[in-house]
Amino acid sequence: MGVTRRLAISGLVCGVAAGSATAEGLDAERFVPAVSAEGGFAQEHPMVPHHLGWGLGLFLNFADDPVVEKTAGGDDLSKVVDTAVSADLLASIGLWRRVELGLHIPVHLYYDGDPYATGGTTLEAGAGLGDLRFVPKVQILSTGDLAKHFLLGFALPISFPTGNEEEFRGSGGVTVHPRLLFAAHLGKLGLGFDVGYKWRSQHPQTLPWANEITLGPWLSFGVTDTLAIRAELLAAKHVGSDVDGADFPMEVLGGIEYDTGELALYGGATLGLTDGIGDPDFRIIFGVRYRKGVPQDQGYRDTDGDGVLDKDDLAPTEPEDKDGFKDEDGEPEPDNDHDGIMDGDDECPELAGEADRRGCPKRTFVKIEDGKLLVIGKVQFRTGSDEIDSNSEQLLDQIAQALEGNSSVKKLRIEGHTDNVGDDGTNMKLSEGRAKAVRAALQKRGVDEDRLETAGLGETRPIAPNDTPGGRQKNRRVEFIIVGGN
Repeated sequence: MGVTRRLAISGLVCGVAAGSATAEGLDAERFVPAVSAEGGFAQEHPMVPHHLGWGLGLFLNFADDPVVEKTAGGDDLSKVVDTAVSADLLASIGLWRRVELGLHIPVHLYYDGDPYATGGTTLEAGAGLGDLRFVPKVQILSTGDLAKHFLLGFALPISFPTGNEEEFRGSGGVTVHPRLLFAAHLGKLGLGFDVGYKWRSQHPQTLPWANEITLGPWLSFGVTDTLAIRAELLAAKHVGSDVDGADFPMEVLGGIEYDTGELALYGGATLGLTDGIGDPDFRIIFGVRYRKGVPQDQGYRDTDGDGVLDKDDLAPTEPEDKDGFKDEDGEPEPDNDHDGIMDGDDECPELAGEADRRGCPKRTFVKIEDGKLLVIGKVQFRTGSDEIDSNSEQLLDQIAQALEGNSSVKKLRIEGHTDNVGDDGTNMKLSEGRAKAVRAALQKRGVDEDRLETAGLGETRPIAPNDTPGGRQKNRRVEFIIVGGN
């Protein structure tokens, strides 16, 4: 659908922007597949994979008559690019759940056509490597819920002149293509657009091939959980090259996508709507993508059922251990303080400690500051008992010394707490016994009885969920609260 003798002459008149660098040929391949792991056929999607999530892809396409030379009357004069068979290799990786870096390697397997003379150069289609593309992308916004969510992103593909423009498989220079990406997912319906401006460092003076405004709306409908029908528009308006038809290539694409999560298969075809250069009569496309660390439904599922959406979950297939420690990140932390003692066995799960002290540190610290008693350490007891463990002697000494040196503290309440394992009444009694045992230990160290009071609260005031061993460990505690003086 392509170029005529009249168009070539018009190209000299219309030209491109003054001062632009020139190339003799052009890239006749209009189908450029999406590099991102969540992409469609050609339109990029704003979503990015999880950190270090990745995707690999391969697309094959056959195009019929993408570049045809016509007479002024519209009859075929020669088929400059008659048949084109191309393979596109794709790879991408996600970083920090915000960025995706992609690489596109186009290989033109079969490029056949009649020679075309222009500007003193003869162009002839030939197979080989096309222009490599580097595609950085940033996800700007993601909002909504599983039933209805919206995403916005920005991509900046940059191509490098590794192809050969005189064989219709290269731009002859660098291209930069900033693109705004939008997607809306409304139940089974998905829609969006991919619009941008493609700048070329090189322009052929005798052909209508200039910078472009690119337009890429798309629509999808989920027939089943794995099968979707998809439509895309591949269109571009050349800027500064006004030649009827040739300066506005446009293809409409229809196809299906079969997506199992990690593996996605694509099959579709396009129909050329204009006489734009590179716009074929028809195109047939097949593709496959394999990816890891790419959340389904754009991350709005909760795969592991821990209450944290996959898009925010650092471990989307492993439930969070609800223990009050970084529960919002969705990733289980079986050893919060990284001391080698699992939280369920660690009396001080957020203080690195020693195995012989059941995870609590040998060095403890007590300080009264701003009306609060700060305790680094934990009063430990024998399992199921109100008998104080000998490992807590040093900590109790320090608490007594702190009270002795701060006579302004008139009253200290000692509260005992338990987890929810066992009978409520038994837990209440145990918490009362432990609070009284601590009061007796402080009195033994010289603290006046009138400055101490106790309360047993059992399992009524947890500070962490009781669903995990680590959470229950944190709930078994003694707290010291200044209730008189400062």
